[in-house]
Amino acid sequence: MLKIPNISVYIPVFNYARYIEKAIQSVLNQTFKDWELIVINDGSTDGTEEILRKYESHDKVTVVNQENKGLTKSCNIALRLANGEYVMRLDGDDYLDENALLVMTHFLDENPEIGLVYPDYYLIDEHDEVLSIERREKISSDEWVLLDIPPHGACTMFRKHILQELGEYDEEIVCQDGYDMWIRFIENYKADNINLPLFYYRQHSGSLTKNHERILDTRQKIKRKHAELKRKRLKASKIKRVAIIPARTHTNIMPKLALQECAGQPLINYTIDEAIKSASFNSIVVVSEDDEILHHTENNYKKDVLTVTRPLEYGRRNTGIEKTVQLVLDVLKKNKGEEYEEGMLIFIESPLKKSKHILKAIDTMYIFETDSVISLCETNSPYYIRNNNSLERIGNQEQFRLERNTIYRGNGALFLFKIKNLAKGAIFGEKIGHIIMLKEESININSPFDYKIAEFLIKERNISLPSNT
Repeated sequence: MLKIPNISVYIPVFNYARYIEKAIQSVLNQTFKDWELIVINDGSTDGTEEILRKYESHDKVTVVNQENKGLTKSCNIALRLANGEYVMRLDGDDYLDENALLVMTHFLDENPEIGLVYPDYYLIDEHDEVLSIERREKISSDEWVLLDIPPHGACTMFRKHILQELGEYDEEIVCQDGYDMWIRFIENYKADNINLPLFYYRQHSGSLTKNHERILDTRQKIKRKHAELKRKRLKASKIKRVAIIPARTHTNIMPKLALQECAGQPLINYTIDEAIKSASFNSIVVVSEDDEILHHTENNYKKDVLTVTRPLEYGRRNTGIEKTVQLVLDVLKKNKGEEYEEGMLIFIESPLKKSKHILKAIDTMYIFETDSVISLCETNSPYYIRNNNSLERIGNQEQFRLERNTIYRGNGALFLFKIKNLAKGAIFGEKIGHIIMLKEESININSPFDYKIAEFLIKERNISLPSNT
């Protein structure tokens, strides 16, 4: 009688002849032996098929050679072939620690309430040099964590029956298939992290920024899809939402920064244009203590944007933004009789944000049911704080010099919040979500140098939009 394996490992591979043998050998060399390996050769043309021939006779290895179908279709084919209780994907250019299957299987065996588990990993280069140890957030059912940060798509071990219940990977998605599955998963199941690096993830040379942009854009589309599906499923009514655009008279950079010309139009126009383009607000309000800024808005955006005058002291840097928000809400209630469920602060000092970031924040709040959403930028640089007479490094307390936690910095682009937070005295609320923006989208004008960089990037990317007239 054919024994059913405990784990099904599958490797989708396309033109990784240079690495595929190491990936396969890392499975064959596992200390845990109750597994099967499925390799899907997705139309490789670089000699991968020839390398795989030596494994076709192995009694625990299944090799499928096919015409190129793409990653998600290859993953679905592998899942249909999988026989194990647990399923894990290994990418063709990565490889496992010899104890990976032992540790992860034992964790799921001992924690039946957990539907998937994911480990930390080593980030390596094309020559197997370890660049860093990447630590992942540990998810706990007892406290709120960033559920909108998914585990790595590869080397995440699922219970197979849960994957079957969730359905196959969406074959319309060309990358970030794991993110789509993650959103479906967390609605009904629990995940956890093993705080050990158990696989080696390869970072290739090339345009990492371009790849990152593609990933973030794909995630935005996935969130939009899931938000729309959730609204339809719950038959949810449209949320009443207000955009609030504060504009100071005095800044540390230059007077009336909002009206300074930047790559062909006043700086404030970039923010107003993207708010309008998002089509996500019942009202868009520019609030300022400066009559010239308000008159500019009224003359150029009369049909689309309201203006509110605030006291001079509300525009000072040491005054909390909550006072401005409450003022706008009070004026709208008095003049229009309208009340809102959500508010978004959109800051003019960040002119490279786009309507897609606004939509992503809105979808993030809806999908993950957060109280607020902030815009962040990931940084690989170390940060320090002064502690007595020395410096203390933030986010890296480990001894290993390559070990690091991901650090995020607020980029000052936008902030979405539930209006009810104000009544509780904390505009952020308890559950805080986030969106990630690229570094070049995260320029925040805090100096004349920042202003020049922003203007340069706007011109380079040709994202300048004409003013509404």
